[in-house]
Amino acid sequence: MLNQIDKPHMGADKNQNVFEKLVRHSSLLHCVLNRSGIFEYVSDASASLLGYAPEELTGHAFTAFLRSKDVERTQRALEQLPHEQQATTIDTCFHHKSGHEVPMAWSVTWSGQEEEFYCVGRDATEKWAVRRKVKEKEELHEALVEYGADMLALLNEEGIYTYVGGSTERILGYTPPQLVGKRVFDFIHPDDRHLVEGSFISLLQQNDYVKLQRFRFKAAAGDWRWVDTALSNQLKNKSIQSLVVSSRDMTEQMQSRTRLLENEQRYRNLFEKNPDAVFLQHPDGTVAEVNDAFNQLLGFGQDKIIGKPVSAFMSEESAALCSRYFEQALLGSTMRFDLELASQSGDRKILDLTMYPLTVQGSVMGIETIAKDITAIVRSYETIQQQAQKLNTILESITDAFFTLDHNLRFTFLNSEAERLLDIDRHKSLGRSIWEVFPDEVGGMFNDYYQQVQATKKAASFETSLKRKMIWLGVKFYPLEDGLSVYLVDITQRVKYENELKMLSLVASKTTNGIVIMNAQGEIQWVNEGFTNLNGYTLNEVFGKRPSDFLQGPKTDSEAAQRIFEKYEAGEPFSEEVLNYKKTGEIFWVRFEVTPVRDNDGKIVRFISVQTDITAQKAADESQAQLTRDLTQQNRDLQQFTYIVSHNLRAPVANAMGLAHLLNILDRTSPNFDTALLNLDKSMAALDTILKDLNAILSIGFNKGTLSQGNVDFGQICREAVESLHESIGANGIKVRTEIAPNTFVYGNRAYLFSIVYNLMSNAIKYRSPERRPEITVKTTTNQQWVSVIFSDNGLGFDEEKVGDKIFRLYQRFHRDIEGRGLGLFLVKTQIDAMGGEIKVSSTIGVGTQFQIHLRPGNGHDGESHAQVVE
Repeated sequence: MLNQIDKPHMGADKNQNVFEKLVRHSSLLHCVLNRSGIFEYVSDASASLLGYAPEELTGHAFTAFLRSKDVERTQRALEQLPHEQQATTIDTCFHHKSGHEVPMAWSVTWSGQEEEFYCVGRDATEKWAVRRKVKEKEELHEALVEYGADMLALLNEEGIYTYVGGSTERILGYTPPQLVGKRVFDFIHPDDRHLVEGSFISLLQQNDYVKLQRFRFKAAAGDWRWVDTALSNQLKNKSIQSLVVSSRDMTEQMQSRTRLLENEQRYRNLFEKNPDAVFLQHPDGTVAEVNDAFNQLLGFGQDKIIGKPVSAFMSEESAALCSRYFEQALLGSTMRFDLELASQSGDRKILDLTMYPLTVQGSVMGIETIAKDITAIVRSYETIQQQAQKLNTILESITDAFFTLDHNLRFTFLNSEAERLLDIDRHKSLGRSIWEVFPDEVGGMFNDYYQQVQATKKAASFETSLKRKMIWLGVKFYPLEDGLSVYLVDITQRVKYENELKMLSLVASKTTNGIVIMNAQGEIQWVNEGFTNLNGYTLNEVFGKRPSDFLQGPKTDSEAAQRIFEKYEAGEPFSEEVLNYKKTGEIFWVRFEVTPVRDNDGKIVRFISVQTDITAQKAADESQAQLTRDLTQQNRDLQQFTYIVSHNLRAPVANAMGLAHLLNILDRTSPNFDTALLNLDKSMAALDTILKDLNAILSIGFNKGTLSQGNVDFGQICREAVESLHESIGANGIKVRTEIAPNTFVYGNRAYLFSIVYNLMSNAIKYRSPERRPEITVKTTTNQQWVSVIFSDNGLGFDEEKVGDKIFRLYQRFHRDIEGRGLGLFLVKTQIDAMGGEIKVSSTIGVGTQFQIHLRPGNGHDGESHAQVVE
């Protein structure tokens, strides 16, 4: 259970990455075998341990690389492991790629869920060598015990063997001839030789007896034997005249001591370095020792625990529970239980305690307890339980019918909507096959799609009828690891509606108008051929969409679109005219009439829209409106023309007539005659000017419908105008700045465009301010609809409020002290109107004037604006 609870954490991305790095860089060999013992995964350590790259092992049998005598034993262990459900260890010899054998120690675990063996192997060469040496020494020890312990010898005063006997040959492997005549010091370990030589000299000088403990003597086999030796100085004993040596092999004792020290150190390491909390209790229940992990886990100092009962760091209830298990452990049992404790900081910890006795020669010397912190695991399990409950709540709250099946098609879950829709009892159905619950549905589409999902492992959806209830269902299958999840939606009304649509479409398909049938949400369910001919869209392209999603565009009146939306929301019949877009992008006008269709309860179930192309009608209406606007404008022009004829022409003509009559009665030689003749000449000049102005005005009016227009380089027009006014610009120190992108073309009449720029520049020069250096700026920007021209100066300016709408009228002048006729701006406005453009003006007295002109774009614009300054 603990492993299962911990899996979500081990599956987290971060831990997964760490795990993968550990496996990749580990010196241990990690591998995965399938049930047949074939390598499915091999870590990189295979190269360093066995000489094989992972891909050279993958796909081959594990036993193919074993020493022949290990194959049968290994196969038998792998076959038994899935039934035992526990990890096992296997010692084998692997054939290295180079040919030699490599001892390997394997830890193997079987995963029933994945049906795979997980194996971890390590190089056991040293382990086998140590084991072999230990075995040899143990066998030697057994022989010494069996045949005696003492080795006897005689030495002369130079330390040379004169006699060897006793168990020397059995213990050291030397025959007497191999030692007699040899110096004893040559067989003593170099590290021990100084000590033995010193004792030997002391024995010769003054001692009768010397005992040497624990020094190493080289055996015949070349190994070193630990010996204890007693030396007696019998040189003066005439019957012996030697040093008597009695030695006992202490190798086994030394090894036992070493093992004892190693075991003690191993125990200390396991105790002190154990990641889990460990504490040791005396038989009376007081705490004898705790490790660092214990202090880190619970935060209690050793001074508050050592020598005290467990109640010093547990609640009374927890201490009583521990005491009961402690008594059982004293009787020799290993106890395991969970306990919740509070650390010194107040944190609640849930611990998995294992309590076992420590025995020496059958007597219990104490009780050791290992406390594993499982707080996170338990909390995770609780979270999983909560999530499972939430999932159950979510599944119950799904508005669709939902159920799950196992691999045998037995119900494992049904929500309440599935109970209602299928009219079955959840508790009676769980665990039963779907064919038992619905025997009338055996086979058919359900079984066909189930087989498809099982084969492809991909989701599938279909529609079918449920015979038992005479309803239509929309079914969605989703494959699960252990079965199938199924969503059901009652589509009976939709199927009925589609059948009705088929009948309606039969009628609608015979009309040339566009017919659209929509559901209650305004989504298209069917269109006739007339709709496709009208808009270019087929039913497959527009099904499920609203007409406004694809028929409306940038030029569609947003207010009309809002009215249409509101009328759909109101649910009342309506008609509307709107500018739509065909599939090709072509715009056209359409009139559509929408009628809602209601069911017996008055609820709207669909809308029917009839569409008619009224583009030609709209064009005729627009032509009529334009004709009306033109007539209105011409009427205004005629009124101004009448004003010119009645006002501007009357004065010079009257003056000319009066002067002509006067000339008839004056003496040709008199001074008055010359004066009258001069005045007559002025009147005729004024009349000629007025007639020229009228000719310019009338030529624009007459050319409106036949004006020749084309692509004109606006930058070139500006340069020509500047060149024509070059003398005035230079004489008055005027700074002219143009910011016009290269190849900025406008669609218009070249002569009109030159006249417009020339008039605006000449006005800027004429009405310049004497208080500052005159500046004129011409700047253009371009978009798809217009080329916008900003023409500005820093001249005298005028009072906008006072001038009002008279700025572009004929013969309007706003600076009486400067000569002018008031015709230029009238011509500018008239010429811009004739080319289909627009003009606006803003001005401030003492600051300057700015004209904003919109002209239709031509072809050829590219790049950014380039500034040019003329001074």
